[in-house]
Amino acid sequence: MSNPTGLENFRNALTPEGILPEGSTLPPNNPDWGDDFRACCTPTGIKIAGSSKYEGKNLSDKYTIEQLSAKVQAGNFEGIRIGDYITAEVKVGSDSKREEDFVVAGIDYWYGIGDKGNGLETHHLLLIPKNGFYPTMKMNDSNTTTGGYYGSKAHGICSAAYTAGSGGALTSVVGDYEDFLKTTLAAEDGEYVFTRNASGKWEYDETEVGANLNAYGITYSGTPVEGDTITLTFAKGYLEPYRQAIYAAFGESHILTHRTVKTISTSSDQWHNARVELMNECMVYGTKIYANNNNGERVAPIQLPYFAENPQCRVGHRGKGGARNTWWLSSIYSGSNFCGVSGNGLANNNNASYAFVVRPYFLFA
Repeated sequence: MSNPTGLENFRNALTPEGILPEGSTLPPNNPDWGDDFRACCTPTGIKIAGSSKYEGKNLSDKYTIEQLSAKVQAGNFEGIRIGDYITAEVKVGSDSKREEDFVVAGIDYWYGIGDKGNGLETHHLLLIPKNGFYPTMKMNDSNTTTGGYYGSKAHGICSAAYTAGSGGALTSVVGDYEDFLKTTLAAEDGEYVFTRNASGKWEYDETEVGANLNAYGITYSGTPVEGDTITLTFAKGYLEPYRQAIYAAFGESHILTHRTVKTISTSSDQWHNARVELMNECMVYGTKIYANNNNGERVAPIQLPYFAENPQCRVGHRGKGGARNTWWLSSIYSGSNFCGVSGNGLANNNNASYAFVVRPYFLFA
């Protein structure tokens, strides 16, 4: 009979309830244990659970972005732990390029979630910056939360309004920021007017663009008639340079589009596409503290495992080695304040015109 492996010795040492008795030791550094198991060992045996936090390993030392992507999409998370990280060079706007760590805060956190089909069906890692992104960012130019997170200057504005022609009856006209940003119109800040013509098609700038406007991220219910117009107001958000920095660092094709509910006021929300967004309060703390309603929390109401295992990591810094800094959340507190995480880790809320660092999440695959 062969000698038991280190892992078998470990299992044999556990009680029927799966508890390692106090004072138990096992020979360290058995090659069969693997890196993750050895990380839980002192030079003389097993660490008592909770005696120290897992520091995480740099996945960049073992995988290229393409290799990690293939592994994750196959649903193979062996050797990947919450708290592991990827080091990447980022350049936000006109700032100099710098190195940042992006930590695994969740694994398949969004899997099966969404209002279309069976929800998101791609395996993924939910990543966030270990430190705060800078330059700092404000949510709005003035102290208002009108339009919610989705209608904030931070997110980027894509509001659609309908004007009826003779007998038109469109309702619930919605413009989606992410979809419109990627249209053939090469969207820039401004207004875009779509008009229904006699042929039952929409026109933009006197050019027919189709019977519907799905390709432009515009959806509606009801039956359009000749003379109806839909005016879409678009403005790139203050988050956009951070989004572009992440796309450049990881490859835009590796950042998943997913469906989430975003606040459009203090009391309502809508489903929208999302790629790189601010976390809500529940993702950080596991509950509402200052968030004033459920609308911005209900798609992602579960605390990210990273913060559950490492509560001290909610403290944000201005980049690697930088000073502590408050960072923004997408949750609304009042008509003038959005929620945030203060530089000392407290849940708080601040005027929308204040500027803080940002820690956006995204789904990597």
